[in-house]
Amino acid sequence: MMNIVPKEISYAPAAYRMLRGCFCLYKPPKKGFKKTRLALTQKVSDELNAMECRSPRERIEIIGDLDSDLNVEIRSNLADHPLVSGPRYDPKQIALMFTNNPGWYASGVMVGFIGSDAYKGAGFKRYNLPKLYEIKGEFGLASLNYRDDGKVRMKSSYKHIQEIFYERILSKIEAAQRSLMFKVANVNIQSEDAYQMAVKGHVRPATKETMPLITAIKPITFEPPNFSFQVQCQNENEHFLAELVNEIGIALKSCARCTGIRLIQYGPFTIEQALLQKHWTLENLIENIHECQRILNEYEKQFQK
Repeated sequence: MMNIVPKEISYAPAAYRMLRGCFCLYKPPKKGFKKTRLALTQKVSDELNAMECRSPRERIEIIGDLDSDLNVEIRSNLADHPLVSGPRYDPKQIALMFTNNPGWYASGVMVGFIGSDAYKGAGFKRYNLPKLYEIKGEFGLASLNYRDDGKVRMKSSYKHIQEIFYERILSKIEAAQRSLMFKVANVNIQSEDAYQMAVKGHVRPATKETMPLITAIKPITFEPPNFSFQVQCQNENEHFLAELVNEIGIALKSCARCTGIRLIQYGPFTIEQALLQKHWTLENLIENIHECQRILNEYEKQFQK
């Protein structure tokens, strides 16, 4: 990636003005939305405060006695000094909006908008773009919350499960969800409109108020008791995805629990653009904004067609 951050920039306001646009992060697993947001804004504000900040504002003072000559002097406003007013940049004052939340348990791509473009996050969210997940599961155990961090409530045998049965169940889930998608979109599955929508890949719910929908699902690995698959869906949450693993186990006359959820693509953004937490620095973030903004502009042109 080419370096678009000038090395000579050491003035905080100039760097802050470059924090404007779309960016992409990789959220670690088992970390909440608020802590993820705070970790980013805290890192950015700390680096900005470590740079050269603006000088305290000036104020006009009238010096002297009314009975004698009065002098007008310009002095620094001590009330605006960082030792009095605090650091110039506060994490709470950084304009930031994330358009998705993978959940506490899950990890993966988070798309955000920062600075004066933070309001554009609402428009991107309204696109209601599909998300691609990589799900890992384990046969033979079931828990209360369908995940491996929950209390085990059931154990069962999984020796009878074969890969062909596993793939068949995933195909049945995809077929059932495909007909449901057209129903949610209020389109007759036997009509020409349904065919054209399927060809163009535009079969999606118009809003986020509908139920979770699976648009595609395919197996990745099958190494009992462990297995994994990819699922593309909309309006989902991590509970729905973990419960899906449980339902796969039941359909195969066994039980299963989720051992990992990773969001690997959200709209045009993939884990290739997502910054790992160790790379959440001011320089990397500005470069990421430059790259993601280019991807977003190209995608919006295609999306509007």
